[in-house]
Amino acid sequence: MSKMTPNTYMETFFEGKDGDFVRKMEMPVPYFSGREKEINQILECLCRARSQSLILVGEPGCGKTQLVRKAAQKTRKFGFFELDLSLLVSGCTLIGMVEEKINDLLEYVSCYNRQKDMPAKIVLFVDEVHALWGLNGSAFNGTASLNDILKPYLADGRIIIVGATTPKEFKRKVLADKAFMRRFSVIKVEAPEKENTLSALREFAKKIEKDVDESLLEAIYAESLGLSAFSSNPDAALEILDRCNARNRYRGTPISVEMIQAVANDIHDPFAEIG
Repeated sequence: MSKMTPNTYMETFFEGKDGDFVRKMEMPVPYFSGREKEINQILECLCRARSQSLILVGEPGCGKTQLVRKAAQKTRKFGFFELDLSLLVSGCTLIGMVEEKINDLLEYVSCYNRQKDMPAKIVLFVDEVHALWGLNGSAFNGTASLNDILKPYLADGRIIIVGATTPKEFKRKVLADKAFMRRFSVIKVEAPEKENTLSALREFAKKIEKDVDESLLEAIYAESLGLSAFSSNPDAALEILDRCNARNRYRGTPISVEMIQAVANDIHDPFAEIG
């Protein structure tokens, strides 16, 4: 195992018949820009001697997953891999199957992280980390949730986890587990500044090969601020531009302030009816 990189080491696990629930972290989308403060916070936390694990808490659409992907791209000290909880439980019909799968992964990762001469540490990213508290029952051992399985590995630093969740779920599930929270730092993720969102819109416009006037991007940003029930920026603004582009391609109607307002209203209306 001498000097083996995290990617090379984890390839063996990927090749196993049950290794599909963990995969190498994807690269950030090209139109994700800025956010250096949060990225540096993530990497600084991971470099600590203790309490390296952390949870990103922010509203849906504010860019939590993309921040982790950007952090993974920026450093060679850590190899990032995503743990997919839905794939973890997929096909597990017998008691103890989920526990066996996750223990195999944790032992495999901790074996690497314990080695002193490795070029990097393995980090597991868990999106919707609050779902850890729901993994029990028929596919599990019936007595403990996955968060309880993780605690001893977290306590002595054998594994490093970066989680992401919303403020609502954080307060409802995660924060109440004091023993779990002692192993984590919390980073609050806000929606990006206006210029970061506009930059993301410009880059997305390039990706879809659409020349959009700056005044229209400003209008998209203004309308996105009213869609907090749908999503935070930059996701809300990108959704408006994506739908406007689709309408333009399908109907041949030029993107205008009126179209932007109509699209934003289409996004907002279903939530208004529900609420």
